[in-house]
Amino acid sequence: MISWLISFQLLSIPGKTVFTDGRIPDVRGIELATTYEEPLQLELSPQEGLKDTYEWVLCDTLNLALHLPQQERAAFSVGRGDQINMTYMPDSGLVTLAVEALDVAPQWVRDELFDNFQRLDSTYQEIYAQMIIDPPEERFRDEIAFTVAHVSPEILQDSTFDPQLLLVNAEFLYRNDDSLDFVDIVDYDGPGGDYYSTVCYRVQVEGDTVERELEPYYYYFYIVHPQLSDESPRMDEYVYNKFWREYLLYEADSGYPLLMEKIRSARLLWVVTDTPQVLPGGREFDSTQTALDIIGNWASRTVPEPASGNRPIQPNVIAHEHNGNCGELQDLLAAACRACLIPTTSVFTLAEDHVWNEFYDEGWHEYQVDLGFGATHINDPRTAYDHDHGGGKEVSSVMEWRSDGLVRTVTGHYSSTCSLFVKVEDLRGLPVDGARILLYSEGWYGGYDVSCWGFTDELGRAYFELGNLRNFYFHINSPLGDYPSDPSGIIQIISYSQTGGHYYKTVALPYFAAFPVYEPQEESGFPLYKVKIDVDLRYEILHGYARARRNTGDEGFYHTYCEKVDDVGSVYLFVMDSTNYSLYNGGLPFRALVASKITDDTVIDVRLRPSGSRYFVVISNEENLTTSVGLNLGLSLYRNKLTEVAEVRGDSRIPELSISPLFSRGKATIRLSCGEGSRLSLDLYDVSGRKLSTILDGQMDGGDHRIPIDLNLPSGLYFLRLKAGPEERVAKFVIVR
Repeated sequence: MISWLISFQLLSIPGKTVFTDGRIPDVRGIELATTYEEPLQLELSPQEGLKDTYEWVLCDTLNLALHLPQQERAAFSVGRGDQINMTYMPDSGLVTLAVEALDVAPQWVRDELFDNFQRLDSTYQEIYAQMIIDPPEERFRDEIAFTVAHVSPEILQDSTFDPQLLLVNAEFLYRNDDSLDFVDIVDYDGPGGDYYSTVCYRVQVEGDTVERELEPYYYYFYIVHPQLSDESPRMDEYVYNKFWREYLLYEADSGYPLLMEKIRSARLLWVVTDTPQVLPGGREFDSTQTALDIIGNWASRTVPEPASGNRPIQPNVIAHEHNGNCGELQDLLAAACRACLIPTTSVFTLAEDHVWNEFYDEGWHEYQVDLGFGATHINDPRTAYDHDHGGGKEVSSVMEWRSDGLVRTVTGHYSSTCSLFVKVEDLRGLPVDGARILLYSEGWYGGYDVSCWGFTDELGRAYFELGNLRNFYFHINSPLGDYPSDPSGIIQIISYSQTGGHYYKTVALPYFAAFPVYEPQEESGFPLYKVKIDVDLRYEILHGYARARRNTGDEGFYHTYCEKVDDVGSVYLFVMDSTNYSLYNGGLPFRALVASKITDDTVIDVRLRPSGSRYFVVISNEENLTTSVGLNLGLSLYRNKLTEVAEVRGDSRIPELSISPLFSRGKATIRLSCGEGSRLSLDLYDVSGRKLSTILDGQMDGGDHRIPIDLNLPSGLYFLRLKAGPEERVAKFVIVR
């Protein structure tokens, strides 16, 4: 019934990224040759053991908030001219409207919104950014911003998806709220404009009515999000030109109950109890029933017949065709509950061919309507039919599907369990992030079926909570390649799982990732400069993918999701001279004064010798194949006070660049000094690395030049990049409004 969910086809991942400096890192896996010799990979402590007895004079500082996508890095030159210059920054690809939308969106969603905007083409960036900037009502903005951030870019750009659905989704959240008595949307203003919404609902606890406020996470992901599980949201003719948040409450075929008429009478979400509640099918509606009772009764009466015909995936079509099994009832219940502002999710036992729902009230609780005009089950774990609860199955796993496609195992609520920890590495021992681990077990109807899946994090790890007394097998899809290489191949990982058991497996893929190869470099002599590097890891954004169907019979398409994790992440820090920076740019082995994997907030001082060349600081996320990293970077350049050398000058023919004042409202003067006439280009960039305009592009006479500018730009840090042949200079300035 649900075998379409799984495919061995890999998500399409771009094979190459071309950097502006000509570097072409290959992210595809390279098959291991039998004569391959593992390259040297070192964790170097930066200039360990050196005592700092010099007096230093601060020359320049730079502080940036960086968002580094997978396979990317940022580079800065230090030393020459007592300056810190930006050498390379990934182009954000954001259009002006997207930047403006980020400025007005709630702070808590900006990082994911930035990440998703980067994955949209410019036309769709403008469409969705405009919705955030100018919503139909101000109170809709946080819901719209969240959906733009967490509906996948593949769905947002799909031919069957109407962008106006996001506005209708927000509108009917609040319109439905006006008609519901057991729940209310509440809006909050946070510090610094960090506003958010959630719901307060009423339950009965030991005879008393208690009001509870839902944590915002559950409001946004399990009420606001317009996707339920494996369907692609629609609002076109196929679903009768209405979104389910409107259709299910306000439309009903003749002879079937209208949900809004019934749900108006509900005063409580449910009566809280640890005892499973089983309400018989065919019961009458009355004014004393809870919201969960009413919605379950409505679903049973709306879909009274077992499945026949086309097995629709869209809730509106299910409600109109009036037949379905557990899959159709799951989709209908999830949509109806969310239309009534009840946080609801979908759960699956894939290998055992059964699905149902859960609702949230200080924890997740089971919720199911039996097929064929059946009973409503509330907080009843027996519906997984596991032997531990009197059923006839040994459940291999129970998987919860968050709206955007992220899945997790929740088997412990329904069965005795064991734990499986899997780590995926390449053949150099480097962790492989973004690898999909498919776990199989013996299927309910014979053969082997997928039981669950998960994706590895930036350390190559994945965790599963599995059922007992089952065999398990695995297959891995990764950005480097599959293991086993046969798409239908599986390898046993657990034999007859035991309750309380902990199982561990490390898998070395038969590939290695393209990652810089480096070794230590030592310098001697009098230190001319010192650079202080302050790395504050703010977050990582993990990416996975799932499959969605548009309609009946559609094989579906893959779409990505993101999951932000605060205060974690990892990047590599390299410090090297210009010769080795050229080798690094060419993908060749290089030497580094500092080469260290940063996994925690770090401050490093590095002393630089008077070699006459520039030095480069590189913050690299090239190890990660699918994970983005956010961090605050601080660079401070100091010159040794004992030296009489004020600056290390290069060839006098190379132009120099400065701007004054450094802080202005947009009016400033750019100063160029050319040793000889040459062809120059001068471009303006924002702090994300997005090119805003070209100020100069042409031949210039030798000498000093002044260029007045008057920029109508928002407050922030900006960069000027001057290029003259292979050489470049960067100057930074700040606009304050």
